[in-house]
Amino acid sequence: DNVKGAARKDIPNRIDKSVVTDSSTGDMIIKMVSMLPCVTNVTLEGIGSEQRNAKVSVLSSAGVPDKERQWTADTTCDMTVKDGTVVTLPSYSFVVIRIPAA
Repeated sequence: DNVKGAARKDIPNRIDKSVVTDSSTGDMIIKMVSMLPCVTNVTLEGIGSEQRNAKVSVLSSAGVPDKERQWTADTTCDMTVKDGTVVTLPSYSFVVIRIPAA
């Protein structure tokens, strides 16, 4: 598992992830969605102990997704990642981390 959540029992039902490898580039793509009404930190695992550059895209909504269908934040930034890197998931968010092949 590449993502660990907090110890609350409802976390596994409200945070989900997908980890795939782009077959054409070899890039690792980590997609995470948070349906929690609060900010949550997750720890990346299984990506190696060497720091690697990554592109992080975040979509988030200030309102409850059932009631509002508009993203209030749409950002992309660069960051370095390795095993143990903590990623902050905003409330009601979708986060994509793309790590280029080594």
